[in-house]
Amino acid sequence: MHRLLIISAEVTGDEMAGPAIRALELSGALSGPCRVELAAPHGSSLPTGHALPLHRYDPRRPRSLAPALRASDIVLAPPLAPGLAAAIHHAGRPWIADLVNPEPFEGLEFGRGLPPARRRAHEILRADRLAFTARSASAFVCANERQRDMWLGFLAAHRRLRGSGYQSDRTLERLIALVPSGIPEAPPRPAARPAIRGVHVAADARLAMWNGGLWDWLDPLTVIEAIAILRRCDPRWALVFLGSDRPAGPRHMTMSRRATELAEARGLVAERAVHFEPGWTPYTERGARLLEADVGVCAHPLSAETRFSARTRLLDLLWAGIPAVASNGDPWSERIVAEQLGEVAPPGDPAAFAQALRASLAPGSDYTASLAAAAAKRTWTKMSAPLPALFEEAANAGPPRPGLVARSAGLRHRAASTLSAAAARLAKRA
Repeated sequence: MHRLLIISAEVTGDEMAGPAIRALELSGALSGPCRVELAAPHGSSLPTGHALPLHRYDPRRPRSLAPALRASDIVLAPPLAPGLAAAIHHAGRPWIADLVNPEPFEGLEFGRGLPPARRRAHEILRADRLAFTARSASAFVCANERQRDMWLGFLAAHRRLRGSGYQSDRTLERLIALVPSGIPEAPPRPAARPAIRGVHVAADARLAMWNGGLWDWLDPLTVIEAIAILRRCDPRWALVFLGSDRPAGPRHMTMSRRATELAEARGLVAERAVHFEPGWTPYTERGARLLEADVGVCAHPLSAETRFSARTRLLDLLWAGIPAVASNGDPWSERIVAEQLGEVAPPGDPAAFAQALRASLAPGSDYTASLAAAAAKRTWTKMSAPLPALFEEAANAGPPRPGLVARSAGLRHRAASTLSAAAARLAKRA
């Protein structure tokens, strides 16, 4: 039985976004075939109902990972700062890198709201962190086939496609495997009393729910406009945003403010037709909130990030058994159509999105069976099934040597990180 260390780059606890949730749930799913310890930054805790060893580390001090690394023989972690990743290498532990986040493209979207100098600093840090990962990890996982194609090209550019491995792995699945995010085995349970219906919107509302954050690369504005269109004929339509401010998230994003301003300008807030839940929904309460909804929504513009995204927020809609209405153009919209999980609409088209919402709740529309079938295939246990074989392969092969290119990326990352931190301190003083 492998002693597995799963490293979360984000704080775990009652309020978590996707990366921390993934680390926590994979820890639970792999606790059968492996002896698992979760490492998460200082300030982390375990949500109610989760019990596993938790090691807290300081991301600025790679040595703080040493006790957890000594107690493990293999590591699963997202791309880490080279200092932390080097600690894994120095400990002699094989590392499976979790590439579920399409960082090359999400990073471009993240940087759009930054001043040019900070944007350039983030680009250097991201590029060097990913380069170090490509050169030093033993194997990789990602979320969908589009991502796999993208990351294979990235790995090819970093000389990770070698004839010696190809002889026995012509599909390259032992180099990079699909491990999408999943959903819990047990269905969500309703709360003793509603937290949304009859409180923030009418008890009989036709309730659309946006679960997850309002990032600048998403498009809640189209959904708000769609609700305004629907209410002209049926004033029961309402929209609730379950979270706006990501836990420990960046403060330069503007979409939450823009969405609030639009809803207020359309009179939807005053009419109790659009409600923004403050803060972030606690992880253990998200299921009960979703069970109050009639339909879940997610919208985005067309972008490179959209094409390679893995909208894990839509998985919780499967878990709750409610249909999804989403913009097309991403991998999940294809699944919604193919598996009859809801409706899709062209990006940026409020009238089409309104029609899709109307169709999702039209008489005769019943997604119950297809939603249940899709949920049954996507539990965390089933999604994590390829990992034990990757662990075994990596343990037998041993960790690769990062090499000169990786070491150069690490040195450049350290210098850029120091300069970026100094610039941030100066900006704060000013």
